[in-house]
Amino acid sequence: MFNKKIIFLIIIVIIAGVGVLGYLEYKKNRVENPGGQTTGINTSDWLTYRNEEYGFELKYPGDWEVDSRSREKEFVHLKQKQDRAVFIDIGLTSKIYKDIPSPQECKILVGNVEGYIFCDDANFISDDDYKSGILVNFVNDDHVFQIYWYDQEHKNEKAYKDFKDIIKTLKFDK
Repeated sequence: MFNKKIIFLIIIVIIAGVGVLGYLEYKKNRVENPGGQTTGINTSDWLTYRNEEYGFELKYPGDWEVDSRSREKEFVHLKQKQDRAVFIDIGLTSKIYKDIPSPQECKILVGNVEGYIFCDDANFISDDDYKSGILVNFVNDDHVFQIYWYDQEHKNEKAYKDFKDIIKTLKFDK
């Protein structure tokens, strides 16, 4: 009888421990931006890009510019005015990509829309380490939006910070 209570107690402790560890890992890999707020970002002098057809908008700094005449698949191409080797493409892709697992991914929440961050070379991107490109997918209203960051020279830290801040300003209307 005493052994059964100890075994039961050990099982409960193990289950609770696994639950706590799982929750901590989940929180560590989740970047949240509740309600679409741009906490800590001063966007008062930023410009706004709005796409009525797909119901989204985002803000970007004045030292970036929008080129809507970009490649066929993208519907907006943002580039830094001073450094043409740095750009952000936003486009639609097939919904099939939503279900393709990636070796490294991190959930991001912008407003009430969940997205996934993927890296070209399967290396996790942290604030101190970015590689050739980052792909962020958002699914909204049966559309898969891909936001792709690319820094050809791998050295523009200000532009990388701008990229993360631009994503935080993303809002979906539909």
